[in-house]
Amino acid sequence: MTDESGLELLAKRLDMIPGCQRQLFDQIGTAQPVTTPIVATGLGSSEAHARYLVGLFQRYGSVPARFVRMADFVAEPVSRDETLVVFSQGLSRNTQLVFQTRHQFRRLILFTSATVNGLMAAGKPERAELLSLLISEGAEVIRFPIEDEYTILIRVIGPACGFLASRLWFQSIPSNRLPSFSLVDWERTISSVEPSTKWFLEHANALADGFIILASGILGEASYNLISKFVEGLFWPAPTLLDYLSFAHGPFQQLAHRPRPVVMLVGDSETERDLARRARTMCLSINVPTLEIPIPGCPTLAPLVAEFLFNPIILALAQELAVQQINWPGKGLDSPIYGYP
Repeated sequence: MTDESGLELLAKRLDMIPGCQRQLFDQIGTAQPVTTPIVATGLGSSEAHARYLVGLFQRYGSVPARFVRMADFVAEPVSRDETLVVFSQGLSRNTQLVFQTRHQFRRLILFTSATVNGLMAAGKPERAELLSLLISEGAEVIRFPIEDEYTILIRVIGPACGFLASRLWFQSIPSNRLPSFSLVDWERTISSVEPSTKWFLEHANALADGFIILASGILGEASYNLISKFVEGLFWPAPTLLDYLSFAHGPFQQLAHRPRPVVMLVGDSETERDLARRARTMCLSINVPTLEIPIPGCPTLAPLVAEFLFNPIILALAQELAVQQINWPGKGLDSPIYGYP
């Protein structure tokens, strides 16, 4: 029986993630010192990786860091004393907008799954030529699995491994202030959590009309990919991502007028637990479905834990709803922008 929907392939890729992540612990070596300010960018799940890395630099690094949206990149003023960090799993055509300005920067660091040989074999000689040129010019390439994550629309291996590659690379930078963690630490963390698949299946109809995600700290800053999972994996409206304090300034009042489910991502700190208790009280007062998802461990691991928790939820929902991931809606009609410039 053929996998016409692509959901069997999605399940296989989810099963591959632990092995791919174990590979990264041995693969990421010691980073060169970073002495100039960081400018990071990326699209899709790569945007989440870039924002995550910026958050690490801002909290634990020794140089300033900022995120610049790729769409605004060409017009963004830069100086030659900055380091450009680009995240692009497949070296998509849109990234050429960034690479056209690479000579304005002192240093280029590229996080990607692409290789010259792989791009050539995939019939993408222009991308292969670009990558070869970047390497010949001295670009530093940090690779993470997997290179060929196509066929279906949603990607799961690249997003999970991109976060981990960012974390492992950052903790290897000399003079960073972030405590390192090992494969044992990571496996211990994820063994303590369980995806809330049943709740999402029970509330699928309400969630499909839109819902709210509450998160704080670095998880809130790097949660763009959680939104993408529901958009690309299920073709649902993008969930609304809010921090806890913003929830009381308009969104809650709108929620009381037009009820929607609320999902709260709750870290280990007492402050986050207190904010979640208060938000839950508010939600119960207006009778909206509410779910608290504990995110244990170091706050800087929260985006990685969220990947682990949400991937099986997306798979279960996609199977329940018979989502088409191979011949997805609008397939082949996105080239006017996807193929830009």
